[in-house]
Amino acid sequence: VIRWVEHRRRILTPLVFLAVAAALTLHATTFPIENLGPDGHTYEEFGYRAAQSGNLLDCDNFWHAYWSPTWVSAIAGVYHVVGRDVLAVRLLLVGIALATCVLVYFAALELVGYTGAIAAVCLFALSSLVFRFTVYTQYEIPFAFLLFASGFLVFYRVRGVGGRRWGLPSAPGVLDAVQLVAAGIALGLATLTTARGFPMFFILSACFYLKGRWRYVVRALVPLTVGLLLIIIPWTARNHRCYGEWIVATTNGGLNFLVGNNPYAELGYRTPPADVMPAAPRYQSDVYMHAALDYIKAHPGTTAWRVIARMVKFWNPHYADQVVIYLLFFLGLVRMARARSLLDPDRLWLVTLPFMIMAIHAAFYVQVRYVIPALPCIALVAAAALTGWRTPSPAQKSGTKRVA
Repeated sequence: VIRWVEHRRRILTPLVFLAVAAALTLHATTFPIENLGPDGHTYEEFGYRAAQSGNLLDCDNFWHAYWSPTWVSAIAGVYHVVGRDVLAVRLLLVGIALATCVLVYFAALELVGYTGAIAAVCLFALSSLVFRFTVYTQYEIPFAFLLFASGFLVFYRVRGVGGRRWGLPSAPGVLDAVQLVAAGIALGLATLTTARGFPMFFILSACFYLKGRWRYVVRALVPLTVGLLLIIIPWTARNHRCYGEWIVATTNGGLNFLVGNNPYAELGYRTPPADVMPAAPRYQSDVYMHAALDYIKAHPGTTAWRVIARMVKFWNPHYADQVVIYLLFFLGLVRMARARSLLDPDRLWLVTLPFMIMAIHAAFYVQVRYVIPALPCIALVAAAALTGWRTPSPAQKSGTKRVA
C-alpha cells in the first residue's frame, strides 16, 4: 500500500486536499446558518460590534478582555470586509482548517513519510470535530492552527541541511531567528485566543534545553520571546489604558476555574448556583480564583478525584472516529518509545502538547471541543502508528529511513 501511494503522490496530494476542501465547504454551506454552537452567538455578536467600532482595540470591545481577543478580531476583520455574513466566518474557519492541514502535511512528510503525511491530513481534516467546529463560530480551529504553527515554525527549516528540513539547528542562525520570532508571534496570538496556549512556551523551552542545554535555551528563547512580546505588550498596554489593570491575556480564567472547583462542580461545564458565585462581575478573575482555591484547600480529596476523572474523560471518545485516532495515537507513542525517541527534542512537543491540554482541563472542566487544539499533533503521531517514524540516515546526506 505504501509503495502504491508513493508512486502516485503527484496526483494523490492535490486530490486529497481538494476532496477535504470540498467536503468541509459543502458542510459549511449546508449546515443550518442559525446554529453557531456554544458561545458562538456571543463571539459573532462581539465580532460584529468590533467591526462597527472605529478602532479594533477600542475599550468597549472584548468586554473587559473577557472574550477571546484574537477570535473576536478575526470575525471583526471578516465583517469589516464583507459585512455581517456568518457564512463568510465559516469559510474562514474552513480556510484555517486547510492551512492547518498544510502544516500537518509538511511536518508529517519529514517525520513519518509521504504515506503518513496523507494519513495525518485525513485523520485531522475528516474528524467529526473539525466538521462540527468549522460551522460553529468558536475559536477552537484557529487556536489549533496557531498552537501547531508555533511549534512548526520552530522545528521546520525553510532551508534544510543535507536534505533534512525538520529539526532544531545545531546553532540558530539569522534565518532561524526570523522563524523563531514568527513562532513567538503565532504563540502570542494563540495566547490571546485563550491563555491555555501559553504553556507551549515551556514545552518549547524544554526542547531547547534537550537540544543544547542552557546555552541553546538562551540563544533560541530570546527571538521566540521577542515575537511573543510583540503581541502581548501592545495588548497589555491597551488593557492598562482602558481599565487601569495589567491584564496579559484574558479575564475569564477565574470564573472557569470556579466552575470546575466548587461543591456542585461536575466533570464538564455546569454553572454554579448563585450562592456559590461571588458578588463580583465575571471579569474580576482574582475574586473567582480565590473562591476556587479556598474550596480546593477545604476539599483536597474531592479535587484530586475530579482531576483524575477529567484526565480520563479527556480521552473519552465522543464521536466514533475518535476511537480510531486515539487508538492510533497511543500506538504511535509505543512506536516512538521503541525507537527510543520520546525525549527527542525535535519530536517531544508533538507528544507533550496533547497531555498539556489534558492537564490544563483536568484542573478546570472537560468538553469534547477541548481536544481540537491537540488534534494536529494527535493526528501526526497517529499516522506514525501506520507508517513508522523516520529518522535521517547517517549513510546519506538526503533521504530517510523508517524505524520502529
